[in-house]
Amino acid sequence: MALKRRQWASLLLAGVMAATALFPSAAPAHAAAKADAKKTIPATAATENFYRHVNRSWLNTTQIPSSSSSVGSFVSLDDAVKRDLRRLLEKGLKSGADKGNDSVANMLKIYRMYQDTERRDAEGLKPITAHIKKIEAIKTIADLEKQVVDLPISTLFTFSVSTDFLDSNRYIIAFSSGMTTLPDKSFYDTQTETGKTYVKALRAFYEKLLTLAGNPTAKAKSIAADAIAIETLIADNTLTMEEASDMANLYTPTSLAKLDAQVKCFDIQGMVKSYAGELKPSATELINVSTPQYYMALDAIVTEKNLPKLKNYMLVQLLAQKSDILTTDMLRAYEAFMQTISGASSPLTIQERAFYYATGLYPFSAGKLYTDAYFSESAKNDVTTIAKNIIAVYEKRIRALPWMSAATKKQALKKLDTLGFKIGFPEPSDVFDPLKGYTVDATEKGMSLSATIDAMAAHAVPIYFARLDKPVDKRTWEMSPQTVNAYYNPMNNEIVFPAAVLQAPFYSPKQNASANYGAIGTIIGHEISHAFDKNGSTFDEKGNMKNWWTDADTAAYDKLAKALVAQYNATTIDGHTINGAMTMNENIADLGGVASALQAAQSLRNFDAKAFFSSYATIWRSKQTEELNELAARVDVHAPNEARVNVVLRNIDLFHTTYKTKAGDSMYLEKSKRIVIW
Repeated sequence: MALKRRQWASLLLAGVMAATALFPSAAPAHAAAKADAKKTIPATAATENFYRHVNRSWLNTTQIPSSSSSVGSFVSLDDAVKRDLRRLLEKGLKSGADKGNDSVANMLKIYRMYQDTERRDAEGLKPITAHIKKIEAIKTIADLEKQVVDLPISTLFTFSVSTDFLDSNRYIIAFSSGMTTLPDKSFYDTQTETGKTYVKALRAFYEKLLTLAGNPTAKAKSIAADAIAIETLIADNTLTMEEASDMANLYTPTSLAKLDAQVKCFDIQGMVKSYAGELKPSATELINVSTPQYYMALDAIVTEKNLPKLKNYMLVQLLAQKSDILTTDMLRAYEAFMQTISGASSPLTIQERAFYYATGLYPFSAGKLYTDAYFSESAKNDVTTIAKNIIAVYEKRIRALPWMSAATKKQALKKLDTLGFKIGFPEPSDVFDPLKGYTVDATEKGMSLSATIDAMAAHAVPIYFARLDKPVDKRTWEMSPQTVNAYYNPMNNEIVFPAAVLQAPFYSPKQNASANYGAIGTIIGHEISHAFDKNGSTFDEKGNMKNWWTDADTAAYDKLAKALVAQYNATTIDGHTINGAMTMNENIADLGGVASALQAAQSLRNFDAKAFFSSYATIWRSKQTEELNELAARVDVHAPNEARVNVVLRNIDLFHTTYKTKAGDSMYLEKSKRIVIW
């Protein structure tokens, strides 16, 4: 069901699904470094591999921390921010700031409760024993339906509150497919070596949880097999990552009554009412089903024959989704699974996990602590000026596009003119807080951590669904200030730059202006370009999905986009060939970001092209485990960082002029093949 522990917490963290981020979520990197198996990179000319030319020393000397799967500019800054914020949390505990009832106090209570492993171990599975008994008592499909609603986890389907693609001022209910632990349908395909590897790791994780829950080995194996069988059925009827990267595929409007009539196995309308309460007719007349193929297949999944397997699936999901907040042994099983998937060789400390958990539930409370202590108002002003300069350049670039007609240019310029931007941190009134009014009881007489999280979810759900009666508040931030990232939201037509990203190596008043434009400037240009990538270009200046293109302009754009896709399809990094279609929107944004920031930088008094390009290559330096490379190749809509530098710069005329590339150089691309989209 929607907005259970993991889902509602992820909504707090991630914002609307349409927000387009610059960088995938940074993996935490702590503890002692582990040896890097990659070979030493020899001296490399700028004309052969610019990414390695600039970053060679760093790549050869930097090691991936043992508790992480990656290291790089984004991850390292994210680590530094988290360390600073964690110190603030520790200071708050020492000063007694957890004694009150405000959100900061509640966050500190969760931080302390999570670290109380002695209590968690003593409680064992008691916090979920009642849930286990309810699952065991399922005898009919009707019983199953009740537990899909009642259990504090996401299972056979989910629904949440989202912005309507066609009317960005309206909230609607959005239905998604059932819960799977692995992130992509291809990972369940055991006909491939990758699928075999991931399913084997998943099976081991489930079997470990089940034995810890008291099941004999043979029974644990059987239950785990049933759960994976159901997950495979769910995954088979979901979108691929490439399909999901096209927002048009995520919008299928219908009514709750029609969905209810289509799905025979469950009383969908009754389940929504039971979970979200009595809703006004306007809230059910229009809904979005993001995975219609799943709901067409649901009757074939939820059958009397499959009921034993469905019960086992429910049990396993309960254990898996609760594993990190129950006993130490279950947490270790969870960590071992994550290490297998990511390639990290050691787990995070309990303090680090507690930090991520607490600040994940209260992201903007944590952000207020961080910005009060560390944010520079001058950085905000400087970056605002850079953003305005790049927007002005973007206007010139749109007017000069040779492939776009005057009619479409007029609409594009209207969208650019109304583009909003949020920089730094939100005002308190611009934060949606579904936990407002909830008080955490962290005393010995209080509930367990698991029960507390369930109660928080129960408190948050009606607050989420109350938004259905209100217009969308476009002032609301979707990314917390301490996040080292940025995003474009097509339904708000805005770009957002949290406070944490406004510092070195992305921005610094101590580095020359050309370097700043090569770093934060290209990030700003990247996010502006998302307004005009293949997804963003389907939304108008008001944030509504609307075709404002002529057919001829659409064809011209598609031709350019396909040419860029071909460049990435022809690129292999770390043994993985890039999926140009899946990464297309991010690649278009990278190219447009560099082109626009570069043109803006050229108006600087002492423009330094080499400083610009070197700064751009520096912000994308990174190293990942082979396991994470494999995962990213299949699910990350961003190209590998080396390609984000080299493929983009091969299309930039000034790069070739600056470094005097010539035919035969790996970085050389003949002028007629260089792509300019925005």
